[in-house]
Amino acid sequence: MHATILLAPRILEIREIEKPQLGDEDVLIRVRACGICGSDYHAYEGVHPRIKYPIVLGHEFSGVVEKVGSSVKLIREGDRVVVDPNITCGKCFYCRSGRRHFCEELQSVGINRQGAYAEYVAIPESVVYKIPDNISFEEACLTEPLACIIHGLDEIGIKVGESAVILGAGFIGLIFLQLLKRIGYSPIIVSEIDDFRRSKAKELGADEVIDPTVDNVKDVVLSMTDGKGADLVIECTGDVKAFEQSLEISAPTGRILEFSVMPPNAIAKIKPVAIYKKELRIVGSFTNPYTMRRSIKLIGRHIVDLSKLISIKVNLNGIRDILERKVPNVIKALVIP
Repeated sequence: MHATILLAPRILEIREIEKPQLGDEDVLIRVRACGICGSDYHAYEGVHPRIKYPIVLGHEFSGVVEKVGSSVKLIREGDRVVVDPNITCGKCFYCRSGRRHFCEELQSVGINRQGAYAEYVAIPESVVYKIPDNISFEEACLTEPLACIIHGLDEIGIKVGESAVILGAGFIGLIFLQLLKRIGYSPIIVSEIDDFRRSKAKELGADEVIDPTVDNVKDVVLSMTDGKGADLVIECTGDVKAFEQSLEISAPTGRILEFSVMPPNAIAKIKPVAIYKKELRIVGSFTNPYTMRRSIKLIGRHIVDLSKLISIKVNLNGIRDILERKVPNVIKALVIP
């Protein structure tokens, strides 16, 4: 089969390699679509803390089951499926205490286990989910990032009628926008430096869209919230300054969801007294434990419109241009092997 392999930072090659070996509990999937995630950019640029080179990237994927191992019970050949890329041991302290996303033996597809920038992937049945016929493979491959967002909202707690600020209008920020709009948040203010992404946020229903390089974000937020600040701030830029700003624009008893993946050595300068005086809650969100089925349901019922966020589809030869950021106005790129 063909696969695009990242040999080292910024060194990609398409190679002919053998199909993955199938274990008794594994499922062999022919990849039909795979999203290019922000973490793939980090791996390509050499700043991902967990990547082990060489590696086939790609963890947001869907496909068709071609073969199943002898012990597989629920998945059958020909099933249309999507995959949770986080494979846990089921035996360690965290797995046995309902926190499997902190598994001590965690394997992640496309990070420390071969991924889906390839024609085939072998994966344990335990992380494979069937998808209904009304979900396209292109939509289905985005189940995992949506599942991560659902987990983030679970962790921070959502309240109908609150105000919200979303820092960053990339793929993740625009999904948060759609969900908060459906839940009943108002106003929803989006801060984004890129013109195209700001226009997309406006199209998807943001009440106010700010360019933080021009506008005073704090002043705009206060003016739209009767001087109180935002009840909910979601940081999804990966910029330390955005995290620092989230404390300034939060209302008393406000909540801050730190969703983006910051550089490992990033250090924020904040005033703890702001947390104390406002009684702020700052919550992190890591991966997607136990939320894949809910994500599939939201996609199948069109609660979120992922099709509006898919900017371009490429084959294995086109991955380099995406990771090199040579293609303008990309919200989400898909690989179709």
